[in-house]
Amino acid sequence: MRRLGGWQRLWVVVAVLWGLLVVAVAALDSGVEIDIALMVWLVPVSGLYALGASVGWIVRGFRSIEEAPARLEDRVSSTQHEKRPGTDADDLSSHLVWSENPGPCEAHLLRRFDNPLFPTKRRIVTAQELNDAKLRDEEEYQQFRVAFEAFTLRIAQLPDEIDTKEINPLPELLRCW
Repeated sequence: MRRLGGWQRLWVVVAVLWGLLVVAVAALDSGVEIDIALMVWLVPVSGLYALGASVGWIVRGFRSIEEAPARLEDRVSSTQHEKRPGTDADDLSSHLVWSENPGPCEAHLLRRFDNPLFPTKRRIVTAQELNDAKLRDEEEYQQFRVAFEAFTLRIAQLPDEIDTKEINPLPELLRCW
């Protein structure tokens, strides 16, 4: 059996104290019917429990978002292939070295690696695939860097006062990215 958490314990204490208060008032006033007293106790206690459960659900959702980068780091640090039936051990590297800040191609391989959402054969990432992805990422980065430097140089060379006809085509220089 699961142990009660702090908020659940607080709810139990509040429910018991509220119940004692309702019973004491009902005992002092003989005109109070038992079903009314039960409703006076049950409605606030149920509402409080539902509110606490809702807040807990929301907090757990935010915690899972905050822990997502840590889970990615865990995947990067624990990247060992296990030998799978039907695979050639020479094609697979026993240890893959992932970048600390992977580019888009390498990040996709990291998502694919041992991910049950992919078909079994696609879950295997070879060292060659990883190296190719790193090279593609580096090439794309260099292309972007050159294009961005040209863009910023062009912006820097603009006069202090400029017409919109001259500015409007500038974002087109970076549209490919």
